[in-house]
Amino acid sequence: MLCFQGLIHNQPMKVLVDSGSSHNVMQPCIANHLNLPKSSTPSFPLMIGDGSSLTCNGRCFDVPLSIQGFYNSISFFLLPIHGVGLVLGVEWLSTIGPVTFDFSVSSMSFTLDEALILLQGDNMHTKEVSYQ
Repeated sequence: MLCFQGLIHNQPMKVLVDSGSSHNVMQPCIANHLNLPKSSTPSFPLMIGDGSSLTCNGRCFDVPLSIQGFYNSISFFLLPIHGVGLVLGVEWLSTIGPVTFDFSVSSMSFTLDEALILLQGDNMHTKEVSYQ
C-alpha cells in the first residue's frame, strides 16, 4: 500500500493505492462536498480490511484525479471508509498495466502511452483532510 496526495477539482485528498482492494472507493462526503454526479447502484456489501462489511449504494463515474501531475479519469464506489478519502484498488491498477512498487522509497512506477510514470508516496502520517 502506498499513500499519495491527490487532487480532484483542485481539492486535496489522501489517496491510498491498495492492491488488496478489489474496487476503487471514495468517501461519500467527498462526492457531496465536490458536487460530483452520483449514480445509484443496487446496494451491496463490500468487505473492508478488518473483515467487516460496509454497504455501498452509489457510484461516481469519470472523476478527474490528479496525482503529482499524472491525470486519470476514474470511477469510484461510494463507501463510508475512514483514514483516507480515496482508495485505488485492482479495478484501477488493472487499467495501467505492469506496475513496479519500491517500498524502500515509497514509490510506484508504470509505463502508460510510452511514458514512464513515477509516483512518490507520501508519509502515511500526513494530516488528514475532512469534508464532513
